[in-house]
Amino acid sequence: MFDLPLGQEFTPNILSVGIQPDGGIHFQFQAKVPETAQEMRPVDMAFHYRPFFGIERLLVRKSVIGEQGIRQPLLRYLLTWFPRSLIPQSDGYGGCQSAEETGMMPSSSFSPGTITLIGSGEMSASMSKVHSAVMSRIAGPVRAVFLDTPAGFELNADQISAKAVQYFEKRFDVNLAVASFKAAAVTPAEIEDALGKLQRANYIFAGPGSPTYAIRNWSNTPILEAMAQRLASGAHLVFASAAAIAMGCHALPVYEIYKVGEEPHWVEGLNLLGPYGLELAIVTHWNNAEGGTYDTRYCFMGEPRLRILEESLPDSASILGIDEHTACIVDLSKRECLVIGVGQVNIRRRGREVTHAAGTVFELDQLKGVIPAEEAEEILAGFDWPDVVEDEAASAAPFVELLGEVRAQLRAAKQWALADQIRQRLSELGIILEDGPTETTWRRADAGDDGT
Repeated sequence: MFDLPLGQEFTPNILSVGIQPDGGIHFQFQAKVPETAQEMRPVDMAFHYRPFFGIERLLVRKSVIGEQGIRQPLLRYLLTWFPRSLIPQSDGYGGCQSAEETGMMPSSSFSPGTITLIGSGEMSASMSKVHSAVMSRIAGPVRAVFLDTPAGFELNADQISAKAVQYFEKRFDVNLAVASFKAAAVTPAEIEDALGKLQRANYIFAGPGSPTYAIRNWSNTPILEAMAQRLASGAHLVFASAAAIAMGCHALPVYEIYKVGEEPHWVEGLNLLGPYGLELAIVTHWNNAEGGTYDTRYCFMGEPRLRILEESLPDSASILGIDEHTACIVDLSKRECLVIGVGQVNIRRRGREVTHAAGTVFELDQLKGVIPAEEAEEILAGFDWPDVVEDEAASAAPFVELLGEVRAQLRAAKQWALADQIRQRLSELGIILEDGPTETTWRRADAGDDGT
């Protein structure tokens, strides 16, 4: 219909139809930009059942299926879709739900986008480079949306939104739409308006406020489902301060501990990164120094409370600490993370801490507590493997047990080759490791052992 300008290639239209559990339709086509001669840009139209109607996939448990005299295919069909309000909820914090339980399974139709976690200063001049770095990954126009829920309880919530709109206009010449969802108790028209903006967005931004307020008002809503679906479909999500904390599997109730005086504890987070294999406790303001003479690091927790919090986490979880005026861009497609800002990103797991300075790119698997292969090999290569003789068995016990703990961590991180290397070297020294259902024990080799 229109002749393309010289040098511009034709881009095909794409129609994608999704079936269960991600039922919906996505249509991308080329549209002529108004008031231009021949400029064409891609336009997205999408509809997904789950974020629109607020229904999520229910995990069909083996305790229900297989032990009853009911045909399994029929029961699966009947139980696959239920409103979340009909699913029994736990009264207390019992850890993270699986991706299937939350209904936030990543879509297989598109490559996932990025999720950027900012320690603080999300609307400062120095952090504009973070937003620019994320926007540079977007092909075509930036369709940015600000979600106001984390600060929805504050009387100046609208002023915070206005500040964000002004910031994007001044710094990036980008029109930032506000998807207002101050609380879960809003009208259907307000939900529809916020959902429409989120479903069209390729850049979603949320920031300061209260982590627990954000969790309480996003949980089990189509707003959270819409964010998960946009991330899975290639959009870029940027969360700062309270919003970033809320996205973890284990979330820190900052105000409740620091201001109210509750004992250090975690609450169940939104677990937005859970479907991608990450079990995180995200802690912003990691290097905070506002306390002056007293310790306010680790988001105002201080070292003593952080130790209590760390001990209460399961072994499968990692703490992701982000310094102030620093960001970690998690690229789910490339499986890598980029640090931008003035500070560093800190990964703590079972007392072990790894830091990455600004400008560093590291593998996504490190967020799972996986030791980089080259670092692990250096540790093993530099270890002084002693000869263990009969009368020195007792004195060698602490060293053998330490190696057993290191091997357990490697196995938990699925670094099987390095774990097997420790077992083999100990076997060569006459120490046999025996893995039981709950723990690993060791003994000296005897005549019946073959040395493997």
